[in-house]
Amino acid sequence: MSRFLPKSCVAVAVGLMTLAAGEARASVVLTLKSGSPTAVADGFSYTYDAALNNDTQLQTGDYFSIIDFVGYVPGSVFSTNPNVIASTVSTTPFPPFQGYFDDPAIPNLLFTYNGPPTTGPISDLGDFGAVSTNGPGGRLIQTALSHKQDIDNGPYDVLEGNTTGVRGPSAPPHAPAPPGIILAGLGAIGMIGFAACRRWAVA
Repeated sequence: MSRFLPKSCVAVAVGLMTLAAGEARASVVLTLKSGSPTAVADGFSYTYDAALNNDTQLQTGDYFSIIDFVGYVPGSVFSTNPNVIASTVSTTPFPPFQGYFDDPAIPNLLFTYNGPPTTGPISDLGDFGAVSTNGPGGRLIQTALSHKQDIDNGPYDVLEGNTTGVRGPSAPPHAPAPPGIILAGLGAIGMIGFAACRRWAVA
């Protein structure tokens, strides 16, 4: 029996472990501001700070998004940065090497960059958020698409994605597990699959 691992096993295992590692280096990080949410006429206003990490660049078309913002009040999404367009979508495209549950029946908050290239670190890109009829206590998914340099520290022409957790409106009863748990599970599956393939190869 060949002692080399099948390419399909390697691809699947590495893919799952890469997805699990996506949370380790977050390019754009959203943090619920202190004192938020605040009670408003329609429910609760959630305001987030956004930070751009070191060696990360935002280019036109890049974005960050909060997935399944439960209880969203139509027309309430906002951005204080004139170069970031606030909108809602039913589903957000997966950034590279990222994956998560995205219910098309629950709106996502989408913040799309439309300005000159902006390179981190930047601790405060502005305030972003929306109003929800639901009170606090939820753990939502935040994802982002940005650019990074190649391995030779050349131009920022490599797409980079990240997925992590963020506090938000209370989740519905059947909401998915927090992304940290999901990603850790995927990483474990990848490692188990890799080990199984290795045992098969040396048998």
